[in-house]
Amino acid sequence: MPLYGLKLLSVILERNQAFVMILKKLNLISVLLEYFCVGHPKFNAFTVKIVRAVVASREIELSDLLQHDIVTKLNKIMQDLVSSNAEWASDHLLIIMNEILHLAAEVKKTQPDSLVPQEVFNKLLVNFKYFSKLLTASDIVS
Repeated sequence: MPLYGLKLLSVILERNQAFVMILKKLNLISVLLEYFCVGHPKFNAFTVKIVRAVVASREIELSDLLQHDIVTKLNKIMQDLVSSNAEWASDHLLIIMNEILHLAAEVKKTQPDSLVPQEVFNKLLVNFKYFSKLLTASDIVS
């Protein structure tokens, strides 16, 4: 998918999250989640916005997102951005993490015996030190 396609798709999803279902029917979610990785040639701000919209739509089950290893990818992206002092995607990444935690909470409500929500929480907890760095950096600027 060319860069202008990612840009256009990010704008479409920003305006209409129902388009996520069309992407799902066309089996494009897995392709887009593949792009969501540090070092991938298609990884950019538009990819992050697309993934944010996909996760925020809640049309994709947590189990599907976990199959694509989204939490590990999210952690690596967060680590890379904080270590390089690039804050261009930090807000979007925080929104993605928040939505994933909400999805995990929903799983816990419907399946109280499931270990998946705790596993998701434990994996995301790694980012605490990066949150601290972001907060410290924003305090210095203020």
